[in-house]
Order: sequence, then structure tokens, then C-alpha cells
Amino acid sequence: MNRGSAWHGVMAPNGTAREIVVLLNAEINHALQLRDVIERFAAMGFEPRPGSPEAFGQFISIEIEKWGRVVRAAKIVTE
Repeated sequence: MNRGSAWHGVMAPNGTAREIVVLLNAEINHALQLRDVIERFAAMGFEPRPGSPEAFGQFISIEIEKWGRVVRAAKIVTE
């Protein structure tokens, strides 16, 4: 069964220099592994998942496809 879930991520504007994306990703991944950050997120019901920009992009693509199928099947339209 497919289930919905809430997720959060950090994105940069299209065209951001690769070295900036890599640096931000490294710093965010580092922060997400700190004990106090993990504990604070856990207290809010969040599970940090450090990863690469490429993996996050792939995840977003999968989510768009998955929920796009739901919207089409339900014939949801915007006005």
C-alpha cells in the first residue's frame, strides 16, 4: 500500500554553483548527524536523513510521479 508522508528538504535556486551546493550539503549533513539535532528532530517526530543532492533530486522526481498519478486518477483539477 502506498502511504503519504511529510518530508522537508533544503533547496537552492536553479543555477546555484555546484561548489556552493556541495558545501551546503556537507554542512547540512554534518548538522543532521549531531546528537542534539537528532534529539530535537526526534522530539518533533522527524527522522533526519542526510544524503546527496542527487539522491534528493531523485526522491523529488519519484514523489512528483507518484502524486501526479494520484491527482490524475482522482481527476483533480485546479481552477
